[in-house]
Amino acid sequence: KIEDIIKDAKPFLNNTHKISTALEVLDIDSTFFDEAINDVNNHFEKFYDKVLNIDENYEQAWIHKGIVFHELKKYEKAVECFDKALKINPNNGYTRYRKGKSLKNLNDIDKLKEAISCFRKAINCGYSTIFLWNNLGKSYYILGELDKALECLGY
Repeated sequence: KIEDIIKDAKPFLNNTHKISTALEVLDIDSTFFDEAINDVNNHFEKFYDKVLNIDENYEQAWIHKGIVFHELKKYEKAVECFDKALKINPNNGYTRYRKGKSLKNLNDIDKLKEAISCFRKAINCGYSTIFLWNNLGKSYYILGELDKALECLGY
């Protein structure tokens, strides 16, 4: 039953995530979309709370709730959700990537180092996308490790 609920809701979450990602990649002012995206994400936060009340060990619900918090710029809450998902499945590279991305956005050097660790563990789990390498490269750049940054970006 939970799988059916998640399956029905997932396209809506994916669409808001795609819009946010496109706006970020294209470096477009998202002010026009922010209110609508936040309203949808607030709805999904409540939705995933209901799912997790039924089954608190439902990994995908924790992952998607973490994504919702990330989109709402509640990065610490996102990290908490990804940690709960990783307790259920520590070998999920995608979850490690998402946790790293949220940690990176906390704008703290120690959290940035932890983000790099998450990105590296994601790669070790077999997860590798251009977005992961871009975030890893940017993280190294912020730390002043230019050789590693350039390597991640393919130079």
